[in-house]
Amino acid sequence: MITETDGKRVGFLVDSVIGENQTVIKALGGAFKNMDWISGATILGDGTVALIIAVSHITKWMEQKELDNTACKA
Repeated sequence: MITETDGKRVGFLVDSVIGENQTVIKALGGAFKNMDWISGATILGDGTVALIIAVSHITKWMEQKELDNTACKA
């Protein structure tokens, strides 16, 4: 899956693409408060719960990891 965030294209490896849906995003409780990469959850048409990832948080984290790795090699 390819998406764009902060003007950059980002690719994710996914098991399947469900398609385009209108969803109601529910906030998650305290158990997920320290997981910035999850922005919420929704209930799919078949009753299963799907977590919604925060793409911008993941890409910023990956960019920082890349910078850290580059600094360690210098």
